[in-house]
Amino acid sequence: MIDSSCLPQLQLPHTGPVSSPATEERHKPKRLLLVEDNPTNANLAMRMLAETDYTIDCARNGLQACTQAEENEYDVILMDVMVL
Repeated sequence: MIDSSCLPQLQLPHTGPVSSPATEERHKPKRLLLVEDNPTNANLAMRMLAETDYTIDCARNGLQACTQAEENEYDVILMDVMVL
């Protein structure tokens, strides 16, 4: 058994909660833009994506997607390659 009374006592300054840009970035809400012109596919994708921690917006065509991308900051844009 170790007698802890003979060990030097460390005095650490109280720093409070740790907050850094990296920590804040991890806790920032994530945004996703889904671009899908087929309502059935859009509905299915929205249901699947609802299980993620993303805030999801949906655009029905390329023009709508461009407008939303200009107005909002998205972390991810998922786009149907054959969207009209």
